[in-house]
Amino acid sequence: MHKRILAVVDDRAATPAAIRHAIAMAHALRADVYFFCVLPPPRETSNPEMQSGTVLAQNELHNETAAHAKSMLAAASALAEDAGILSFRTTGYGADSAQCVSDAAKKKHCDLIVVGAEDKNPVLQLLQGSIVAGLLSVAPVPVLVCRETRLHGGFNHKTNASVYARQQHCEMRERRGREEND
Repeated sequence: MHKRILAVVDDRAATPAAIRHAIAMAHALRADVYFFCVLPPPRETSNPEMQSGTVLAQNELHNETAAHAKSMLAAASALAEDAGILSFRTTGYGADSAQCVSDAAKKKHCDLIVVGAEDKNPVLQLLQGSIVAGLLSVAPVPVLVCRETRLHGGFNHKTNASVYARQQHCEMRERRGREEND
């Protein structure tokens, strides 16, 4: 079945739902999760007339974007780790996000791509540049599109209960480690 899942991580509202779905699927299928974030390509400055201040500002913006991506990937990886899922973090550069994700799925030999989508009309998503429409057409593997869930943390009551129980178990284990026994 699916042994490697690629989850697209970005700063859209639907991304947490996609991350939770990827982790839940990985747990059920005993799969690994690759968290992937697409960064805009660094701009090449071949224009000699461009001021050095502009070049420095572009480099600073690129560094800030990479740091933000790294923090989002670390947060997603921490969630997977808490659930006992082996996860990997990676980034890619590309002007076409869908193609970049597709290439990463091929390179990492992933069996499934999980991506979040806002609750919008598909035409609006296409006009606003959503990654979903492009990804569905170029992806070499199945794509699971996750909508933002209204309930915190969940897909249904059973999943919420199991996630809650796992969180409680982790908290109890941490408390036991901190408190001394007589």
